[in-house]
Amino acid sequence: MIKTQNIVQRVLLQKDEVSIDEIIDLGCQVKKSEHSIRASVNRLVKDGTLTKRKKDGTLFYKLSKEGERKIQIAIQKHMQIDSQIAGDSIEEKWDGIWTVVVFGIPETLRKKRNELRNELIMLGFGMLFGSIWISPYNKSAAVRKLITSLKLEKHAVVFQCQTSELECCNNVTDIVYRVWNLKRIESLYRTHIKPWKHLAHFLDEAIKKKKQLEARKLFPKVLKMQLDMMDIYVEEPALPKELLPKNWIGLSFHDLVHYVTSLLNKMEFSDKYAYLVQVHEIQGMMLPPSKLCAEAMKKLS
Repeated sequence: MIKTQNIVQRVLLQKDEVSIDEIIDLGCQVKKSEHSIRASVNRLVKDGTLTKRKKDGTLFYKLSKEGERKIQIAIQKHMQIDSQIAGDSIEEKWDGIWTVVVFGIPETLRKKRNELRNELIMLGFGMLFGSIWISPYNKSAAVRKLITSLKLEKHAVVFQCQTSELECCNNVTDIVYRVWNLKRIESLYRTHIKPWKHLAHFLDEAIKKKKQLEARKLFPKVLKMQLDMMDIYVEEPALPKELLPKNWIGLSFHDLVHYVTSLLNKMEFSDKYAYLVQVHEIQGMMLPPSKLCAEAMKKLS
């Protein structure tokens, strides 16, 4: 289900601020009442995600610093997955080395322990045991920086090792299936690939017939599909090809998403909302050309 928060965040990826009238207009496309939309936006102001101002009798909203931080976390995860699946790293042969994080954090620091785990997931790590997390990519520098920022140097260590040194498992396949639930991820891909195929066919036909569409009406469908994709990306570790099952559906899904994106960019829309369904290629990744995306890319580089 699309929430008002999802709509606001998508608009504010490309606009510095948005009027309440535009939020209500787009919210109505997903059958939300004006009352519920206003209530949702007020909650976002109250929890510190948005700030508001009044101009000529109309309320305008923009992201707070905390709101920008939350969105950038999601952008960075998308960028990491996108680049690892399609970028040069997926073409390079895996060197067989794992980055390993081991920690023993006391209960008094539970909040920091949870934050460390969440950030490790964002970096693509998987849990081998409760306090042992691994990644097939060289993430040592990023993790050490994270540990330092959380002031957990006395409670966590980072090192690298070969598969043979992970004595709890017999081979690479055992490790992969123990750490990452690839069967569940594959099932999610199979479920969500269908609407992308349908949309690709629909857009192909519209372009052939030179038919103009209303981005305003297409937006809810595209947004729902993008949100479903992000749900997959939360679990997707973007493993090197050597560690993936044969004919991994994630690669086909990724190619299809980029194909649909290219079709959306070719479309001519009859209204002002084209910016909500069109994105551009930024260093090989399909992202909205916005300040938030640019800043997220700097942090990952």
